[in-house]
Amino acid sequence: MLFKSKPIVSALVPVEKISEDLIREMHSLFIEYYENADYDTFKQDLGAKTGSFLWRERKTGRLIAFANIRLMKLPYKKRHVHVFFCGDTVCHRDYWQRNASGNSPMAATVYGFLLRFMMKHPFSTYWFMISMSFRTYLVIANNMVHHYPHYERTDAKVQKLKEICHLVAGHMYGDKFDPETGRVDFGRKDENQTIKSDVAPVTPEMLEKYPKIRFYESLNPDNQKGVELACIGAIDIDSITAYCKKFLRRTWDGLTARGKVTTLPSTAALDRNQEKKKKAA
Repeated sequence: MLFKSKPIVSALVPVEKISEDLIREMHSLFIEYYENADYDTFKQDLGAKTGSFLWRERKTGRLIAFANIRLMKLPYKKRHVHVFFCGDTVCHRDYWQRNASGNSPMAATVYGFLLRFMMKHPFSTYWFMISMSFRTYLVIANNMVHHYPHYERTDAKVQKLKEICHLVAGHMYGDKFDPETGRVDFGRKDENQTIKSDVAPVTPEMLEKYPKIRFYESLNPDNQKGVELACIGAIDIDSITAYCKKFLRRTWDGLTARGKVTTLPSTAALDRNQEKKKKAA
């Protein structure tokens, strides 16, 4: 069979319907990967969100990932921008490799939501994040065609994204956001929430091989201290088209790797088959 029942199920739960027990379950997963992530702060941050994406194993019901989101509408140059913010996010390490795929169940859930969000607000929809790890930055940099900060481009589109990024960051974090550096520092000194050292280590080999990681580290050298970099991407037809192409290519590569299909038939071969059918009829 090419398709089987999905081993992972997802749900988007409004924040007002998230129970205390569920918050504790989410927090238990979260503290496996973050330092100084106390329960009260986690719960308070969640209360300011719109809701949470939850992913569970179908068979066991185990929570294996979640992403807390917030939707915003902000004034920008006599118009409005509609912003999808993804806050506290974590995925169990058992699913890191799978989630890195552009056609993972988790990516498909988020992109399906973003597509519907964009259709409601075409030409004014953006995905905003703050990142204390190159992994988070790459979610934007690898999936949004037009994004900021961009490791190569400084054109007019990127400059507009910079303005919107600073608008959102200032709205959400006030003086904790530094527009000169583009970073958010919560100022808790040694008590800042940080990613555990074994979760997203950066090696010299990675810095040499991957320019986007090298770029991120240059912009946010204090990320291991809990300082976060403000990032934004335009949710537009260019990004949706690029994602669909990536999804189809990876799906095809997966099928060929498993021997489900070999190669696509050529146009000439299809024409020959069509002629044979006509003659047989």
